[in-house]
Amino acid sequence: MFTKKDNDRDLIESRHIERGRGRPPGTTQQGLATRRHLYETAIQLIAMRGYEATTLRDVAHSAGVSVGLLYKYFPSKRAVVLSLYDDLSGEYARRGAAMESGKWRNRFLFALETSLDVLRPHRETLITLIPVLVGSRADSRRAVLQSNSKKQTLTNQADPRAR
Repeated sequence: MFTKKDNDRDLIESRHIERGRGRPPGTTQQGLATRRHLYETAIQLIAMRGYEATTLRDVAHSAGVSVGLLYKYFPSKRAVVLSLYDDLSGEYARRGAAMESGKWRNRFLFALETSLDVLRPHRETLITLIPVLVGSRADSRRAVLQSNSKKQTLTNQADPRAR
């Protein structure tokens, strides 16, 4: 015959089997909140110091977490920038879905205004990211010179008269 103690143990064992060991699968609310906190801290530091001057160690210190925890959510500064891009793109897509059909001019103005509205809160961060995303003028000039040099080399190789 079963006693209350046996029934309790069976109940505990069945719950243990259903839940399993370790953390629950998927993302937890605490995990989402931690990621958001780290993301916002990183974006603020990048806006204040610039991309190159901001280190993940600085972000972890400012957020009050270990570097290891930060790396769990963002393995690089590039991951933070990609997350910003994902957030901005998602917000633009969400707002853009409200665009009504109509004249091309009206749709263009709606898209432009929506884009500016989405980007405006991140203006300082985006300004500091311009050299990273687009490159500096010196980088652009260097790339053009390299491209021209490669074209000239290919032309010379293809046309024996150019020699």
